Amino acid sequence: MFDLIKSQKKILFGVIKRLYGSYFNDESYVYKSCQNYIVVLKKLPQTKTNESRQVDNNKNASYRGNKFQVVLIFNKFNPDEKTNEITNDIYPFETIKYIVGQTVQSKYFDVHLQNTCSSGIHYYKNWKCAYYCNVSKYLKTTKVKNWFEDGFIEYKYFLIDGKLNGFFQQWFEDGSRKKECYYKNDLLDGKYDEWYMSKGKLLSGTYKDNVKNGQWQKWYNNNVKAYEMTYVLGKLDGVVYKWHENKKVKEISHYKMDLLDKDYYEWYDNGNRKIQCEYVYGKLNGVFSKWYENGNQSEHIEYKNGKKHGLSQYWYENKKSWFKKGFENGIENGIYIVWSEDGEVLINTEFVNGYVR
Repeated sequence: MFDLIKSQKKILFGVIKRLYGSYFNDESYVYKSCQNYIVVLKKLPQTKTNESRQVDNNKNASYRGNKFQVVLIFNKFNPDEKTNEITNDIYPFETIKYIVGQTVQSKYFDVHLQNTCSSGIHYYKNWKCAYYCNVSKYLKTTKVKNWFEDGFIEYKYFLIDGKLNGFFQQWFEDGSRKKECYYKNDLLDGKYDEWYMSKGKLLSGTYKDNVKNGQWQKWYNNNVKAYEMTYVLGKLDGVVYKWHENKKVKEISHYKMDLLDKDYYEWYDNGNRKIQCEYVYGKLNGVFSKWYENGNQSEHIEYKNGKKHGLSQYWYENKKSWFKKGFENGIENGIYIVWSEDGEVLINTEFVNGYVR
């Protein structure tokens, strides 16, 4: 289907060049999109434009002017069809009527030439940019392209029956890649990649029917890998690896159909342990241990089927005890002692089935 769209576009562009190619090599002619037509305009000696502004690609950039001669108006999609006049009223500044053989002028031309989206008659030097302008508004099966105001391409993709299909590409304003992915009937399907502006890769993975499927990787903007994980039809499954920006390991965990399962480890960016515990189908089970960044332990909590069961202990950063409390199936049961940071006992009592004895 994509080859057919390309072939049809090639034939159409060939017809346009055959009919109107005499204008395309003359820089005095410029082109604007107006509804489903292309208006061919000729610059006059007194025409003022903002073509002197600095752009990235002067061939595909968009410009503004104040006054032109209307030379020709032809249908983008049926180039044999011409009309003598057309009205452009999509801009909030003013409604302008274009009549073949007459001069057209904007009453409110913005003299600040660096302003792009402003008052005046908008146009391109490249007729193909005028063709692609708003093309998806009129065609449901087509190739779509768009450019930034300064001339670099912004995105291109295919529509089939009004839905995104095939390879989708997007760029940043500086011309560097932003996103590449694949669609199938408006759903992400296939390889997916994103980049930082003018830097390395940000994200890489695959989709299946609009959900993540397979290995996914992400990087920091210094090209250091941030994580690596695997999805099965949108659910995390398998080992997850995460790293700090300094390349030290941040996390190693295990998932089973989106639930944490088996060993779980976390580290600080200085390499010291942060968390060590175990999950069974998404629920904490066994000892949960946590440490301060300086390496001293901060928590020791016993779990059973996701509920606190046994002794829970906490420490201050100076290694002194903070409090101890007993639990049974998530209910406070047993000793409860609280200390101040200098070691003074503040509370010393006991719970029975959730109540202080």
